[in-house]
Amino acid sequence: MKVATGAMKVSLVKALRLYKMTREGKIKNFTGIDAPFEPPENPDVAIMTGSLSIIDSVQVGLDHILPLVSFKQS
Repeated sequence: MKVATGAMKVSLVKALRLYKMTREGKIKNFTGIDAPFEPPENPDVAIMTGSLSIIDSVQVGLDHILPLVSFKQS
């Protein structure tokens, strides 16, 4: 599945340890550090996080994903 989000929201992920490891040279070709962000050409869902609230962004994702998930009762 491909998901398109706002590039600004993607940059917020920089707090992750992976970014630190990339800056230290332990990971190569990492989006946002030493490789460009390339949005998918035909995303399955587009979440416009720049114009939606967090709640609305999550709802868009759930509206797309939940119909694809099956739940089993134990």
